[in-house]
Amino acid sequence: MAALIVGALGLLYLQDQSIYVSTDNALVTGAIVQLGPSSTGQIRSVAFEVGDDVQRGQVVATIALAPPQNSPAAPVTQAAIRSPINGIVAARYGNPGEAIAAGRPILTVMDPSSVWIQAQIDETLVGRVRPGQPVEVTLNALGQTFNGMVNSVGAASSATGSQILTGVNAGSTQHVGQLVPVRIDLDDVDLPLVLGSTASVKIRVQG
Repeated sequence: MAALIVGALGLLYLQDQSIYVSTDNALVTGAIVQLGPSSTGQIRSVAFEVGDDVQRGQVVATIALAPPQNSPAAPVTQAAIRSPINGIVAARYGNPGEAIAAGRPILTVMDPSSVWIQAQIDETLVGRVRPGQPVEVTLNALGQTFNGMVNSVGAASSATGSQILTGVNAGSTQHVGQLVPVRIDLDDVDLPLVLGSTASVKIRVQG
């Protein structure tokens, strides 16, 4: 009886592998804009917190710009940083009184209408993945599963975190695999999605 159960489970596993391509290596991502000064200065004000709604053109922060090095006596000027999009503040990095370097962000704003799942699929499996295939996406933070669809298949990149093989000379590593990013668009999800949160995906590659 035990052998029959093991055989049946093995058959189900093989059937599942033939119908689906699955991975736990997936993240919520989306269209984001990082807002910061183009010149070095000091943060005077930050008008928004994480989770706040921001409208296009709104001032999100003000900066007291440092005077040019060749004109140290020049008066301090203030610059306003505005959001170029409607969105939600996904991250805040600075507070009033802190120095800020040119190009460093103070806030990250996310466009909630442009959020998707990016799954990393092993190169040995990604050949079975095509745009338009249905996907089951489980958002780990919410513990819920949603429907989606493969939007596009990207180019391969080297996998990180290769492990040391046991029983071989020190310094030998496993063959570095290639991971291919696959964009998955979710069907209507009326829930807040946190950028960077993890997900598991199950792509149906056979009808």
